[in-house]
Amino acid sequence: KEADEIKLRLDSMVRGNVVPAKPIFVLTMLQMFEAYTPQNLELTSYGHCYQYLVYQALEKAKIKASEIDLYLNILTELSWEMYKSDKELNNSGLSFFFAKYRTKYVLGIDDSIVIEKIISNGILNEDDGAVTFKYKYVYYFFVAKKIAESFNVDNVVKDEIRVLLSNLHREEAANIIIFISHHTKESWILDELQLCLMELFDEQD
Repeated sequence: KEADEIKLRLDSMVRGNVVPAKPIFVLTMLQMFEAYTPQNLELTSYGHCYQYLVYQALEKAKIKASEIDLYLNILTELSWEMYKSDKELNNSGLSFFFAKYRTKYVLGIDDSIVIEKIISNGILNEDDGAVTFKYKYVYYFFVAKKIAESFNVDNVVKDEIRVLLSNLHREEAANIIIFISHHTKESWILDELQLCLMELFDEQD
């Protein structure tokens, strides 16, 4: 029975290959499950499991503790740029991204070093000059982080939440919404989600 319950939890996290069903990921998730009691292992706790995997990826990339916040911010902004550009950027797209990034934030490190570090350690993937996030869960995690942090000050982001909610039948939209619920407990988002679900089932008795 216990093995069946653990399998259900694992299946819920690797659904749609959001997290690859590889031994290292499975073992990491098993460790996380052990750290939570069954009563506390709700959807938000799964969010913490994914977050742990993200931090592990940054540690694997040998990013200094003092630079973690910088890389988290870069990946958050980069994921949003990719989200708006259909999930991949070429070299010119990356150059444009970093030029725009520097107008808002102090980078303090060469663009090529950033990209090389996160590509060489499996956070991003480069194929024929196109850069994408290697794993879906990392991409969904950071897009949701951007939305959760920005919707109060950016109407474009706020409108995008409504677009995602209207497309919950799509894997990408559903997973981003799940991660948004991990990153924020803002009542506006929860109210919009509840309203969306009520409309989906308004014809059901």
